[in-house]
Amino acid sequence: MDDDPVPREDVAAPVRVYTMGRFALVKDGVPIAFTGKKSPRKALELLQALIALGGRDVHLSHLMGAVWSDIESSDQRKLFDNTLHRLRKLLGCNEAIVLGGTKLTLNHEACWVDAWAFQRQAGMILSGKDASEQAALRAIALYQGSFLTGELDLPWLISYRFRLHSLFLRLVLTHGQTLEAAGKWRGAVDMYEFAIEKDNLVERLYQRLIFCNQALGEHAEALRVYRRCHQVLSVVFGVQPSRETERICQFSREVGRAAGGADAGP
Repeated sequence: MDDDPVPREDVAAPVRVYTMGRFALVKDGVPIAFTGKKSPRKALELLQALIALGGRDVHLSHLMGAVWSDIESSDQRKLFDNTLHRLRKLLGCNEAIVLGGTKLTLNHEACWVDAWAFQRQAGMILSGKDASEQAALRAIALYQGSFLTGELDLPWLISYRFRLHSLFLRLVLTHGQTLEAAGKWRGAVDMYEFAIEKDNLVERLYQRLIFCNQALGEHAEALRVYRRCHQVLSVVFGVQPSRETERICQFSREVGRAAGGADAGP
């Protein structure tokens, strides 16, 4: 899958923000470094909160409450003003952030955000506005991991992370059905494996991957996928695969036993 499938209308944006699977800023093709003691932690947190809260006409009270929840409200505005100044300086693009009265907006023409691109493209696919296979693959490839992985699990972050992840799973399973119906088993296998790399706790993904390997006649691989599922569910949740997973996998077990294979599994 493409590493950076950017819609044509977003190519001109000078600032690019990566939030899924990693957090990174890129200005005019050059990564913005922010390490060490001088790391602008609050400026980055303000940007992250602005993205998670929608990015358009976000009320300052919501932003200040998210970023400075432990500070008295009377002191939050001064901190906000100073931090906004630092953020604009960090991005090197005054047009990227627009302050209008008591609301803040991240200008999409100056700033591309992977999470927003993913939401937009996934929404078009699931609504039927763009049902092409290439569009689905571009959208799925944008999801390189959970929103702001490794950051503090703050309420505003968790909520948006959950929404993006739920959208990703819907997109994968919906497009998977399309690929399976068209007999594009190898493409479906690649997509389900990519999805499991991003979230190895969703049993439904294993079920579809097992089924697609069976359709390709690769029963030994189907059984290996089953064992991965079994191990993850038992270690993380302390449960066994569901009856549906067992039912799907039974066919590959029977094929393996009929062939006298030692890899037929339990």
